[in-house]
Amino acid sequence: MWNRKKKFIPASRISEEFTRGEYEPDSLLENSFYRQMAENLKSFNVDLISDNPLETLYNHICHLDNLFRLLRNPWHVEAGEIQKACAYYVAHAKLSKQENDAFTDMVNGFVASVCYLTEWHDFICQMQQFFCHQEKELRQVFKVQKQKAVGNDKPAIEAATYCMTVGESEIYGMTYEQLEELYKAVGLFIKREKAPFDCNIKGYNRYPISIDKSVNFDVRKEVFFVDYSLDTFESSLNCMSADQLKRVADIISEFLKTYGENGDRKVYWDIADYSSVVSGREIYFRVNEDSRSTRFMTPPYVRKRIDKMEDRGVEIRYDINVNELESVSLSFEEFISLYRQLGSFLN
Repeated sequence: MWNRKKKFIPASRISEEFTRGEYEPDSLLENSFYRQMAENLKSFNVDLISDNPLETLYNHICHLDNLFRLLRNPWHVEAGEIQKACAYYVAHAKLSKQENDAFTDMVNGFVASVCYLTEWHDFICQMQQFFCHQEKELRQVFKVQKQKAVGNDKPAIEAATYCMTVGESEIYGMTYEQLEELYKAVGLFIKREKAPFDCNIKGYNRYPISIDKSVNFDVRKEVFFVDYSLDTFESSLNCMSADQLKRVADIISEFLKTYGENGDRKVYWDIADYSSVVSGREIYFRVNEDSRSTRFMTPPYVRKRIDKMEDRGVEIRYDINVNELESVSLSFEEFISLYRQLGSFLN
């Protein structure tokens, strides 16, 4: 069904061809599928130009954010059914040679596009997250500008900023409000640890899961090669033996029983059980006024990481990020120590 004049590059080889310089992405623009997409976008385009250069930048970033949201769609889902429908149409529509070539070229371009977008899905997700972050940052800038415009009659008073030292790391350019937000965020995290399965969890999309089995025979060696592949759209595992696949499934199942949000384990504890005096794990902590400014002004971000490697123990660490500056990783006792000391400073 493919046009023999076209060279179709499988999705698995796109990145390889691209890095060698043999694959020219600009050539895709010559395809009728992309030409039609460009024409369609024109009809939905908006005036992105404003008298305020900052607003113009914001409009373009919002436009790019929406574009990458569109590209994140699971294009490969049902692509096989579309190909079957196209093949049926070519077989029974009795098209002329010119119409058949044009239709085949269009289908070829569509499938190549699906493979291309799937190959670069991780990059597309990262770009969409980047533009989404920039969009939020600019909205904050607009908010600050609006506040300055309202209070323009009064002399501007610069708010004091602080540097928070945690262990060997520093997070500077923090306002007092950010310190309060961080204290609240860490407190809610500790509260969650008391009943980790009772809190509200953000839902995620459910993508189809496919598993493949491949059997190959080597005539000379007279042996069979049997391997399995698992694809969940977000990630994939390829060329595994049955034993390796079962071990992966068992380890995942065991991990989720203990640490999964739908696990069957309940945790009850009291913060007094983690007294820094008893454990001796008091983390070095200090907050002092600091005139250094930061390139980014972002809300506090707290993350818990649970790492489990086969035949090894579990490592649980806590990370804090403010203004795109990250602290050292903390154990749970150090995490509580930080919470206590930050509370003492604010009080």
